[in-house]
Amino acid sequence: MRGCGFRRKATVSSEQVRITHGVQALGAIDRMSWRTRPDYPPVAEHRWEKLLFLHQQVAPDLIRPLVPPELELDLWQDQAWVSIVAFSMPYVRPRWLPKWISCRFHELNVRTYVLHENKPGVYFFSLNANSRLAVWWARRFWKLNYVYAHIEMSPLNSVWRYRCHRPRCPQFEATYKVGPPLGKAKPDSLEFFLVERYLLFAPKDGVVHQARVYHAPYDLYEVQLGLLEDGISPADGLPSMTTDSVLAHYCPRVDVEVFAPREKH
Repeated sequence: MRGCGFRRKATVSSEQVRITHGVQALGAIDRMSWRTRPDYPPVAEHRWEKLLFLHQQVAPDLIRPLVPPELELDLWQDQAWVSIVAFSMPYVRPRWLPKWISCRFHELNVRTYVLHENKPGVYFFSLNANSRLAVWWARRFWKLNYVYAHIEMSPLNSVWRYRCHRPRCPQFEATYKVGPPLGKAKPDSLEFFLVERYLLFAPKDGVVHQARVYHAPYDLYEVQLGLLEDGISPADGLPSMTTDSVLAHYCPRVDVEVFAPREKH
């Protein structure tokens, strides 16, 4: 949907939906230890830049049929959340390659928040990338729902434009300005719940593949959205995001270590 002009996001704020999670947040779910670096070697190094986070609250019953039954929805205030993360990956290197060999591409992923064996992570409805090699590799070895897409990311003065179009799918397009810094998300905040995720789950054929990433906590910034046209979410069976329905954040960069998937039967 198209928005007119640039606006500071105030319609859906973390203060409006901030609550105490009850048993889920206070003790039953460990949301902190996954931020530590695993004690086994990573298999890849990434650099993620210019990350645009768009978050939208949705009814759990709406997305429950879209999430594999092996995974439990991770809720905030009894509501599920779906996020689009649009960003650039200028440095992607398997650890067994020399440091001077790497690839680069843009990615837009659509995800929700889940639990597996009481561990908090994300489940991806789709991951769109403009690298056929990355798509093949991730589908083959990581069991992730990667699809090839045409993606453009370009600046115009202080405005960034991100456009993603995959075959037989309406496009995603957003323009935005980066606002004042917010700092790192506080552990009891909605921002922390949404962005500080270090586990991903990919169920396939009765096996839950899980993988970890490690990076410093995100340095978040406010975002002022201009245009937001979301054809990706409906293609994944989800409600379209609009400028009036999303909570938006931005992060300039994180350096990431990626750890090999492990299987849980």
